[in-house]
Amino acid sequence: MREEMRRSASLVSERAASSQVESSDSASTGPSRSFSSRTVNRLTGLLNRIRNHGSNSSNKKRKIVKEHRIQVRWSHYDERKKEFSTVRQKNGGGNRFIPYTDEEPLTLETLTKKARALFFPDGENNFAGRIQEMNTWICNASGVAVFDFPDDGTVDDYLKKNGLYPSSTYFFLRTQPRHLSGDEFESSELTGAESSPTFEERSSVTFSTVLGPTSTTSEREVCKVCGCSFKNGETCLRCEQNHEYQQSLLADCAKTVAAEELDMEQEELQGENFASLVSIDDMRELRVAHFQPAICSETMHDSVSALGVLSEEGNSSTSNTVVSGPELSVQETVTPCTVLHEEGNSCPGPSRMREAHGVMSLSVHRSLICSDMIEHFKDTGVMNSSLLFTIINEKGDKEDGVGVGVEREVYSLFWKQFANSMTIGERERVPFIRHDHFIKEWEAVGRILVKGYQSVLYFPLFLSKAFICYCLFDTEVPESILMESFMKYLSPVEEDLLKEYLEKDCLPDDNDELLEFLERFNCRSAVTSENLRKLLIEIANQELIQKPHVMISTWQPSVQELKQYPQFQSTSGIQGLYDTLKPTTKKVLGMLAAQPNTEAERDAFKFLQRYIRGLDNTKLIQFLRFTTASDILMTSKLEVAFTKLEGVGCRPIAHTCGPVLELPSTYANFVELREQFNNILDKDTWEMDIM
Repeated sequence: MREEMRRSASLVSERAASSQVESSDSASTGPSRSFSSRTVNRLTGLLNRIRNHGSNSSNKKRKIVKEHRIQVRWSHYDERKKEFSTVRQKNGGGNRFIPYTDEEPLTLETLTKKARALFFPDGENNFAGRIQEMNTWICNASGVAVFDFPDDGTVDDYLKKNGLYPSSTYFFLRTQPRHLSGDEFESSELTGAESSPTFEERSSVTFSTVLGPTSTTSEREVCKVCGCSFKNGETCLRCEQNHEYQQSLLADCAKTVAAEELDMEQEELQGENFASLVSIDDMRELRVAHFQPAICSETMHDSVSALGVLSEEGNSSTSNTVVSGPELSVQETVTPCTVLHEEGNSCPGPSRMREAHGVMSLSVHRSLICSDMIEHFKDTGVMNSSLLFTIINEKGDKEDGVGVGVEREVYSLFWKQFANSMTIGERERVPFIRHDHFIKEWEAVGRILVKGYQSVLYFPLFLSKAFICYCLFDTEVPESILMESFMKYLSPVEEDLLKEYLEKDCLPDDNDELLEFLERFNCRSAVTSENLRKLLIEIANQELIQKPHVMISTWQPSVQELKQYPQFQSTSGIQGLYDTLKPTTKKVLGMLAAQPNTEAERDAFKFLQRYIRGLDNTKLIQFLRFTTASDILMTSKLEVAFTKLEGVGCRPIAHTCGPVLELPSTYANFVELREQFNNILDKDTWEMDIM
């Protein structure tokens, strides 16, 4: 039974196959020809194999090269802070990305070269200078110097060993001028430096504290001056280089300062050798004084770090003393700062440090700037020195600001406090006699007046023109200038009263206000319309010239130096000087210099112009003090640069040395700008915290 069923099934399949063959033959002979799905699949597979050059797989993907990116930033050595600071994008810094692939891995040498090319295009950067004059090396995010990558020496090996990812890891390119010592960087922990025999070839910096693979601690000793290590029996290479360097500076420098005599008796020097061991920080300050005698820098914290007493048998002369550390020659001998203290004052007084080659560092307290400046300028030597000011805030901390903007701020603050506490008058004032100020104090004020104009062209406009003319020329002041100064010496109400009576041909019977005014100046003469002007001129002479005659006599020797400028050679020049320096809305608007490139920047600049137009005279002076550190027009241009600060950090930033005003271009409307500027200008002082 089963066999019969199998036979019948086979017969049926044979018949079906024969029928399919017949149908295909008949279709091929017809007018149209069609292929079966099986044939189509075979032909498609053959075509794919031809396209893929004989490959059996038609779905094989092409190999994609994956690109990685590593972040790199720039850290430059700040000579004033004695530390490395991250450079902002506006100075050529910011975050940069260096791409690499698995086929072309990134080595330390390649990373260094690409980082130099990013931050120093064409080998130069406007913020730091030329790359050839810099020592450069790579550091990780913790500030640790990296001189070799592990294993195969690629950045991927470094990331894998430390469990880091390229997207969240960044390196620092550190730069430092070669004329500075590398102390900050010697104290860093070196990554891979001890085990790598070729790290010195990969770095442009020479280290004296890195021990070789064969050196041991017992074979070396540490220098007591700079902390460098050197082999037993040898001298410290760092100290020798510092000594040679300072000697070369002295040889090249034309100016020399006579050494101050040592206040020691010869008997105390017998049997002992004294030498001043100066720290590296002090050495740097001296070098800055050599290269930049006219640029403001930070006042030295300590002029002498230690006084070493070195004795040798059979030698009692200090000239033959051998010191292993850096020595100062006669021209560079540093003396301790002269610190002045006032009795009954818990706050330390002003400090004065005379540096080499005509540079003097002065520190002044913001809240006591008037007394500090007078104390400094009692010394006539300040007139022949370049002054470097450091401002101490109300908390007793030194402010970070440096540059000519700080010097303008010092003179502006001094004359503002002087006008409030030592002068009398309204819009124009004259000094008045005080029980605590004598000849030396008033002579110091005269020197401040002259030095301020010589250094930063600052001149206090509140001083009476008649008073200044008499100080300069010591002759009778013209009546026109005398009357003009006297009217501004009075209040606006009193000025209007006098002008009203001067215009009348006959004085009215009811002139009690005029008589009361004249009585205030001890005038008891009979007043008529004919002699009123004469009486006013006599009163003006009394108030503007006779009463402050002590101040005039003490200022006259100093202010004669101002006659070298054309503005102080005639009374008309004095009037022109006052008109030129007086700030007005039109003049301030004309100072603005901006180059807006976008619509947002153009709107922000229009908002600023609109805000300035709406300021009264007091706010306009505050705006000038905020942007230029001066309450008069001392510069012809105020550059406006645009930023994209948002949120809490959105605020205008003033660089008074430029001067440059950084204005955010993200203000939605004029009201936002006005609110921020009003909050800023409502403050009386601003801390100088930009380098």
